[in-house]
Amino acid sequence: MNVMRNTLIAILTLAVIAVILDLSGVASLRKMIGMGEVTSVAAQQDHKGGSPASDDSSNWAKPDKKDPGVELQYQDVQQILANIDVNRRKALLDKEDTFHQFIQQEEGNLSVLQAAKVNKVDQDQNTVFLMQIAADRVVRESYISKLMAEKFPADFPTDDQIKEFYEKNKDKFVLGERVHVWQIFLKIDEGMDKAAITSLEKKAADIATRIRQGKLDFTKAAFQFSENHPSRENGGDMGLIKVSELRPEISKPLLALKEGELSRPVRSDTGIHILKRGTVVPQQDVTLEQVRGQLVQALKKQAMAQFRKAIYEQAIKTYPIEIDDKKIEEWRLRLRTNLP
Repeated sequence: MNVMRNTLIAILTLAVIAVILDLSGVASLRKMIGMGEVTSVAAQQDHKGGSPASDDSSNWAKPDKKDPGVELQYQDVQQILANIDVNRRKALLDKEDTFHQFIQQEEGNLSVLQAAKVNKVDQDQNTVFLMQIAADRVVRESYISKLMAEKFPADFPTDDQIKEFYEKNKDKFVLGERVHVWQIFLKIDEGMDKAAITSLEKKAADIATRIRQGKLDFTKAAFQFSENHPSRENGGDMGLIKVSELRPEISKPLLALKEGELSRPVRSDTGIHILKRGTVVPQQDVTLEQVRGQLVQALKKQAMAQFRKAIYEQAIKTYPIEIDDKKIEEWRLRLRTNLP
């Protein structure tokens, strides 16, 4: 039960944090991380494509005869690994077979690139344009990453900032009352006539009676009859459910039961439920220590998003590029006609 409770706390906490950390336009967050005006000037980089290999019409995948081809070098692999996530890098280097597969993939990529150049794909106008867009994106993201590394506080959020945020939002860190529920569910299909529904109700009543008389085990009955697939696979166990999320037609008869007691068939708009009530867990506060890890990650993620937004705002302010509204509308109309 403790494991289930801690799991639920973690899940609820993430949901709560996601709601209360809607920080768009919140100046206090910038203050928390010490965000000031961003004054660095974006780097500019010329992008020049390499010259393609000559064409060989007899074999589109064959390397240029004048070029013995290229090989994957140690320096290339080192550069690739230096620019990927640390955890991904560690996973690639920890196991011999994993690293070999990585090298084979990169060799394949290089072979395809050579084939593309032999076919002069790198000279195609649209390809050149897409290459420039990709290069611009790399420059832009590198610039943002550089500013992040230089300006974003390494110690954010501090213990004081975490405590302050928790205290201001303490009323949100609450686990509502929950109840452990088991059920056997018989579905009422759309278009079922009255006679079919009456027959289904009789079937549910018979199942409930046999369970109550000890002639049928609840778990076996769930496996055999229940049409709620997730709970059926668990012998009817629905787990802990927040009382506030239960439908009124379900919560009232369910909470009227004693722990372990079986209900009479309960009708809802989707079907017929045979319910068994488990433990009722009262509402409880979620402590700071229980949510500290998730809170740190959520605050940092949202703060970095705000920081990124500030970088864009500062760049737009420093290097404004404005297009007249009439021209934008003219472009739209022309593009509707000219694009397939």
